Amino acid sequence: MSGAGETRQVWSRRRVRRAVAALVDRAANSLAAAGAAVRDIVRGPADRSRSTFAVLGRRLVVTNLVVAAVVLTVLSAGMYAYEDYTAVSQLDGILSQVANHGGGFNFGSGGGGQNGPPPGDQTPGGIYTPNRPDVFTVLLAADREVVEDDARVATYGLPDWGAAGQVLSGRQVEIYVTVQRGAYSFRLYTRPVVVDNVIVGAVQTGSSLTQVDRQMRDLVRVLALLGVGVLALTTVSSVYLTERALAPARASYARQRQFTAGASHELRTPLAFIRSQAELIAGASAAGAAGDQRRAGGTPEGEVTSDEVTSDAREIITEVDYMSRLVTDLLVLARDEHDQAQLNWSTVDVVTLAEDAAARVRPVAEARGLALSVGPARAGEPVDRVLVRGDADRLRQLSLILLDNAVRYTPGGGTVRVDVKAVKRPHLAWDHAGQAVLSVTDTGAGIATEHQEHIFEPFYRAVATHGQRPAEGSTGLGLALAQWIVQAHRGTISVKSDVGSGSTFTVTLPLVADRGGDAHRE
Repeated sequence: MSGAGETRQVWSRRRVRRAVAALVDRAANSLAAAGAAVRDIVRGPADRSRSTFAVLGRRLVVTNLVVAAVVLTVLSAGMYAYEDYTAVSQLDGILSQVANHGGGFNFGSGGGGQNGPPPGDQTPGGIYTPNRPDVFTVLLAADREVVEDDARVATYGLPDWGAAGQVLSGRQVEIYVTVQRGAYSFRLYTRPVVVDNVIVGAVQTGSSLTQVDRQMRDLVRVLALLGVGVLALTTVSSVYLTERALAPARASYARQRQFTAGASHELRTPLAFIRSQAELIAGASAAGAAGDQRRAGGTPEGEVTSDEVTSDAREIITEVDYMSRLVTDLLVLARDEHDQAQLNWSTVDVVTLAEDAAARVRPVAEARGLALSVGPARAGEPVDRVLVRGDADRLRQLSLILLDNAVRYTPGGGTVRVDVKAVKRPHLAWDHAGQAVLSVTDTGAGIATEHQEHIFEPFYRAVATHGQRPAEGSTGLGLALAQWIVQAHRGTISVKSDVGSGSTFTVTLPLVADRGGDAHRE
């Protein structure tokens, strides 16, 4: 090799070494930042997240209790006011009826008119007792003298001359008042006694409010007991409902932590490989440069061949491609499947997509000794179109993911089958009544029952791989992406599998009508 050629080779090695070193440094810095974020999210927050959700749960429970207490207080106050008003109104009606019922009043020789106490008086000749709901009657003369007090209510400081004075003076036709006399409250009704259009006296009927007060106290106790019971039930129901409401948030947070940890691990592995390969290239290039300087008589000791450098560079490119696919898949999964603007909607034939995907996977299947077929099973049977509304690229990716998994995990000599059919619901008349069903069946090892509910989680692996990827070129996100695509198209995806008998993945999507002809036959 000429001196100029050797110099160009050395400089080429140095450029490769510098470029790879720069790439590794940038990747290492990114990984360090990601690692710090992961440590903050995954390690510390395990307890902090539980504490955060616990505090949030307590706040929700307390808020519910405060709202319930305010509502109960308002309702109880309203009920108390209504009952108090009703009881007093009923008592006022009784007092008015007694004061205006039958009988006359004798105000002496100057009075004339009707005689005798009203027959409604419930305490004739007896002493009035405030602890009973009896009605008493007092006759008052115009000169502010008590004409008749058979119930002897004067003992309690009655009658009430304030109310009687307004009636005797003609300022009030009738008046209801509540007065306090010592430990007792009385409800009084006063009206005038008129003879020949002249007010000659007044009649004042009344009753103690002791019984009403007792009823209201009983009502307060009942309302208090009901309030305590309602608040207790509110506490229990709030705790239960809060736990149910926060369960999805806790699960989402746990999935986020798992997703972050898995992504960090998957990104760390290729970065470590890139670093090791770069170190090999850099070390070999340095050894080759030193060998060039020591070389005597054309001895090739320590020289790095271009094939070795090319091989190492290709391995680095492979890892970078893997990381690119991983990052692309992560970006897709980071999106919201309910954001319809992310998809290019059009009418898509699922049969055509399945056939295209099978054609792309068939060479790999044949190389592994697998039989790959696309329904219908009978040769020569015409294939109907099965139309859905969706993103053709995403649905093609969905078909490839399912077929790739089936081929990847089915041993040689096995079979993989793809079926597409339209299932209509004839009892519904509109065109959108029906489902497109895509199923991929294989004869692989199958999936254990305890793993089936987790296989759609990002980076979940049913079998431990000791830090290695589950299969060559796989990012561990295939089924998670498949579920995202299906949910974005308002469909469902499920798996039915038995260990040793293979697996069947079934996807259902909303069916649309083929207006060009009979497009749907089950």
